[in-house]
Amino acid sequence: MGEKILKYYEFAQREGGIQAKMRLAIKTTLSSDRALFAPDSPEILDKFKVAVKEITGKEAPVF
Repeated sequence: MGEKILKYYEFAQREGGIQAKMRLAIKTTLSSDRALFAPDSPEILDKFKVAVKEITGKEAPVF
């Protein structure tokens, strides 16, 4: 569970450092620790894709 979500956290951190990772947690209301136990549902993944683009300015990768 949460494998794809964690990849979005990794991408955000690579692109914008720890600040981007923290902003992703705030925007999605799902911390990286809790992401381990969250389902990779289409709704959650869409939320992360939108947030990643807003934070990094780049299209979110497809996992």
